[in-house]
Amino acid sequence: MEVFPGAANYLADPSDPVLRTWKNSDDPTLPTCPPNDPEPLAGSGKVGCAILDNGPIDEPGPWGLEREVTDVDVLLASLYETANASEWYFVSGRPGLDLSYGRDSSALGAPELLNVTQNHNVSAPILGIGGSNGLVTRESSFAGYLGSVATPPEDQTVVILEGYAHVDVLSATDNEAVPVIVDWVETLRDGTGPGKSQGPKGRGPKSSGRR
Repeated sequence: MEVFPGAANYLADPSDPVLRTWKNSDDPTLPTCPPNDPEPLAGSGKVGCAILDNGPIDEPGPWGLEREVTDVDVLLASLYETANASEWYFVSGRPGLDLSYGRDSSALGAPELLNVTQNHNVSAPILGIGGSNGLVTRESSFAGYLGSVATPPEDQTVVILEGYAHVDVLSATDNEAVPVIVDWVETLRDGTGPGKSQGPKGRGPKSSGRR
């Protein structure tokens, strides 16, 4: 698959004369670390790596073996062709405005612009999904939000997918978040509650549901 037709080669940095090529997520030659250096010096000719082993979950920050699961062409289409995700997702767009007022926009004084005043009354079951290589890498990453709503702990479920970055939860091919969502919805439909959801195989806990 050709990513970015007509732009197969590019310079990653003016100080680095090595030509780079785009590789999609399904390219079997994606470099891994080890054996490659995750932070090669500019001009060294080393390729760096796309897949890094971040170690066990008991270390701070990202953990687990990273995976490339999002097709670049599909992601670009969602940003600029078939949808306007770039406007809604990136901080330069709507989230920047929304986040300025946190979870309560009462101080704005203009509810027609941003009417967020009932967060503390939310009591519906909640499913949170994160990626071990993303922005929310652990159950504790959701603690601030989960502690701000009225949903009881037994109706809160958090699942962390190993190797996923934060966008991958939405855009991955054969997305592992999909069966998690389906199982969670089925428990709601059956009246058995969110319960505990088992994540995909790998090191460390992949999910934690509280009941």
